[in-house]
Amino acid sequence: SQRVVIISGYKEFEYARKAVEYGVEHYLLKPIRMEEVQKVFTKIAEELDISKEEEKKKISARQDFTEVLPELREQFWISLLVGALRCRECIVKRKNVLGIDVDEEKPCVLMDVRVPEKGEEFLERYEGENYRNLIHNIFGGESEELASFPVCFSGDLTKLIVVAKGEEKIEKFQELAWQQVEEKIEAADSLLKIKFQVYIEKVFPNIMAITEYQCILTERG
Repeated sequence: SQRVVIISGYKEFEYARKAVEYGVEHYLLKPIRMEEVQKVFTKIAEELDISKEEEKKKISARQDFTEVLPELREQFWISLLVGALRCRECIVKRKNVLGIDVDEEKPCVLMDVRVPEKGEEFLERYEGENYRNLIHNIFGGESEELASFPVCFSGDLTKLIVVAKGEEKIEKFQELAWQQVEEKIEAADSLLKIKFQVYIEKVFPNIMAITEYQCILTERG
């Protein structure tokens, strides 16, 4: 940030007052001593160093937050599914902080996602975090009508929450959501040779209704 120091021979108070109004840091009167100049500029330099360090910390904090944002967004949906987050005010506040651009009053559908046949190559390639990235790349994303949020509890337990963004009735929304998922299933089969099985587990009139649902978190036999 820019700092301004005025060195002047004018002693009138009005000049000093105007200088303060314009954000001048110091108003030094002639004749001036070198010690005074050094003291003023040393103080300014120290303040600038502190300001730079604080800005670095802010940038670092923003970068850290951005890095963990996908995980925090996923945790938001997990909290809803397991009933750990029920307060409307808390849900709206957390949703906004995490940048989840959906209306809590819009209908949504919960789907169960599985890969029933996992060959050796699949297990080697999509282990752990790679599987999570695979699921998010295939099933995550937004369009004008829908927003999709995958939730990976484990390699064998994945949920998909699809939220309406348009004004369609719930039946039309469910149809659109399933059509979108079918397209993604076909694309995964065609491009990656991965055969996903997806089931509609529950349709909700709004996001708040998820908090009353006892989500099935056991693996299907």
